[in-house]
Amino acid sequence: MSSRRSRRVRTKRADKQSTLLLDAFNKDRASLPQPLPNPPSLAPLPVPAPDPRTQEKINEKLKKAEDLGEKEMVDEAQKALEEAEALKKVSI
Repeated sequence: MSSRRSRRVRTKRADKQSTLLLDAFNKDRASLPQPLPNPPSLAPLPVPAPDPRTQEKINEKLKKAEDLGEKEMVDEAQKALEEAEALKKVSI
């Protein structure tokens, strides 16, 4: 009988501890700053396409980068990609 009683006391104590821990957790969580809701996003501005001659140069650089990459000439391929990106930025 005494083991049944001590088990009941332990269970009751464990329930009380878990309730206290949960309350403390919820209080801590409630005190954290709440994230702001996402502001409405603005529609992206349309990016004008580069002129045909510049676009042709960009395509040539990209093709060159791809060919160099297939030949495992990584540094040269990276340089061609950077040149294509620079052309894109200049044309905007």
